[in-house]
Amino acid sequence: MKIGIQAKALLLASFLCLVFALEDPSLVCPDDNPENCYPLEFEPTTEWQEIRSGQRLPPGLHVRLDMSTGVQQAKLVDPSEGEEGKNDDVIAVVVEESPATEQPARDTSFKENARIPNHERDEFSVAMETVSEAVSGKEVGESVLIENLEALSHLAHEYDFGVKLSRDMEPLLKLTGLTSGNSDWDVFQVREPALRVIAASLRNNGVAQATLLGDTVSTKNTALVQKLLQTITTEKDAILQKRLLGVLSAILQDQVGVQVFNEISGTDQLLSTYPLIALHAQPRVVQILEDLEADGEKAEDHEKREYPEDDFVPRLLQKRLLQTKADDATGKSLLEALVLLKNKNTGLKASSELLNWLSSEAKRVANKDYSARLVEIRHRVFGNPMGMRKAFADEL
Repeated sequence: MKIGIQAKALLLASFLCLVFALEDPSLVCPDDNPENCYPLEFEPTTEWQEIRSGQRLPPGLHVRLDMSTGVQQAKLVDPSEGEEGKNDDVIAVVVEESPATEQPARDTSFKENARIPNHERDEFSVAMETVSEAVSGKEVGESVLIENLEALSHLAHEYDFGVKLSRDMEPLLKLTGLTSGNSDWDVFQVREPALRVIAASLRNNGVAQATLLGDTVSTKNTALVQKLLQTITTEKDAILQKRLLGVLSAILQDQVGVQVFNEISGTDQLLSTYPLIALHAQPRVVQILEDLEADGEKAEDHEKREYPEDDFVPRLLQKRLLQTKADDATGKSLLEALVLLKNKNTGLKASSELLNWLSSEAKRVANKDYSARLVEIRHRVFGNPMGMRKAFADEL
């Protein structure tokens, strides 16, 4: 009888602990076991710690996301810490102080189109289920998957279906390699239509864009856009590059997409890799950059442009270079991109501002080898090769 009372007391104590834990607003409890509860507020240290589901981050943290595992980690920012070893699968950002007023949640509600035929709704549901099954590892033939992706690529243009796709985009992102984990369907015949589906669902669909990207810049949407830029750079197939740029273009129709792009210096990334992008895909890069530049300048300034469209990227490269230092990572990559373009187009001219910048940077840079490289670019690439000897004497 005594043991029974003790057992009941223990059971009651456990139950009370569970109730208190579940009702404690400062804790996150993923299940009914109170031992699995953890603080709602992330408690940073100088070491990397995993960010658990539902935790809130204080501002000023160094946050990274491993694209291969999907694990997010954070720690206190160490100003003296140098650049960590580069890993293409790890994307890091610093969470800055949030504005005093909270970002209002964007309205992602919409009125469904009652005129969509039932057979299209059924076709959409079947196609979405097939894609999910293929990604989850169930047996789905390649031809069946491709057939259903093609169906989605046509249906995704319908506003309603675009929104529904954005709510369950993970399987498509996995098929295209734009999210964590490796896809078992890494073939052109699958990736190409999957990218068309993503682009079609987002293009000119504000609700779908807001659903995918959220209310403000976050680790998740930053990782997505950064991975997209990396994949554009490393993709060898020209058609897939165009499809990836189509997705990026659709994302940049959204205000949050543009904010994320600017946060990770997306313009500089695209400019740095522009010479390596397939010729057939380069016009899409130009269109993206032109749209961004047009949005960022006054309408009358945009109308006053006097240079031809083919000269846009070299002009923008030179403009961005004047805002950098030649020996930082961005300056180096932008300058080498401009040199590559000059090698392909001997008629490309450098502005007097850029020539002066190269001369002054050659004098400023402490590294003698790189200073010599700047002198070489100034005179041999963009100036008079015969002036190299005098230039070395004057500028070094």
